[in-house]
Amino acid sequence: MPIKARLVSGQSNIIPTTTGHSYLSNFTDGSTALSWRAAYEGAPDPVDCGGFLTTQRFSFVVQAYVAPVCEFISADDIDFGTHTAGSNNLKQSGNLTVRCTNGTPYTVGLIPSNSNQEGSGEMKSTNPANTDKVPYRLKKGTHTNAHLWGNNPSGSGSALKSTGDGNSQIHTISAEVKNTDYTPGEYKDKVTVDIRY
Repeated sequence: MPIKARLVSGQSNIIPTTTGHSYLSNFTDGSTALSWRAAYEGAPDPVDCGGFLTTQRFSFVVQAYVAPVCEFISADDIDFGTHTAGSNNLKQSGNLTVRCTNGTPYTVGLIPSNSNQEGSGEMKSTNPANTDKVPYRLKKGTHTNAHLWGNNPSGSGSALKSTGDGNSQIHTISAEVKNTDYTPGEYKDKVTVDIRY
């Protein structure tokens, strides 16, 4: 006699805080019972469970392990636009979207192509003959006192720390360029997003 169970979609329960623990529902002896009536030679087969019953109590467990999961959803490009030499203190921003299982702690680190772990990158010219590099800095959000956003575990240029809620979470990245006193041309850099949970 198979017992079937299914998980209902749209659950928002927090994952167990201890690694390896799971959700568990214990059906005890008071919750379940198996009753039957035995037929014997010369007597008609029982048509229902009425009459002389034998009852046996038993227990069983229903459980599920919810694995902590994070996924990268999207990241906006950050474009400073076109500027003439002498422009300074340029600022632009973009959004980074992450979705993690409810209750899952996670960090988001940013690593420019120069492998700097403290949020300082360099945009290179798309013209191979131009060796200039335009320095820029990445920060956590757009407020005035925003901290540098790199990939260090703590301190200056640390990765951003957050906790998942089962929904897409948006984090704003701001980028700053001190000045544009460099050889005219187009400059670009690629930033790697490092998500850990």
